[in-house]
Amino acid sequence: MIRCSRMFLSVTWLGSMIACGGVADDGPGASGTKFRSSVVQTKLLSALPAEDAASYCKELADWETQRLTAARPELCASGGWWAAQYADTTYPPLPLSEIRAACTSSYDECMKAEVVPLIDCAGAPAGQKLPAWNEPFSSTCPATVADAVACHNELIDVYIAASSGAPECSAIDSSALAAHPLELDGYEPLVLGAACQNLQDKCPDAFN
Repeated sequence: MIRCSRMFLSVTWLGSMIACGGVADDGPGASGTKFRSSVVQTKLLSALPAEDAASYCKELADWETQRLTAARPELCASGGWWAAQYADTTYPPLPLSEIRAACTSSYDECMKAEVVPLIDCAGAPAGQKLPAWNEPFSSTCPATVADAVACHNELIDVYIAASSGAPECSAIDSSALAAHPLELDGYEPLVLGAACQNLQDKCPDAFN
């Protein structure tokens, strides 16, 4: 399984801890609702020069920031909902007004926070290894830049979709809280789709 924790923090934790983040569709990086890279799409990830890896990371970081900025309300609402769920675990129990206040405070702080990309290009490794994956791509990995682009597009869509549907803070009630108890021992991993599974199948060593 792809380790989502390295690529994308859990939706609920992210919404309450940082503000993250859409874009036209006519060029590389931060210029489309779909990520595009100026790096030649047919290049093998296992033989990607350091300068190409750096360019890819910069374009991805710019695109992530803009893409997730457009989703900030949903992400922050998800964080507020998590804060409300967490507040509901205290003992003695808090009144509903305080649980809603915790939600509102988390949402407001998230909406004011700096928007940052989910990857850190400052720590991007040179050569074979692209940022956001755990290990270098081995010489036997047949995946291309196009495969990585498809996976990153899929991940961001799954990530944003997973944060949708959180109730407004003012609408939170005891029934909603009872129906969605907070799991304090972890979080549900993102369910990845065909593009990322294809990349993992081609280059399993990169996801160990």
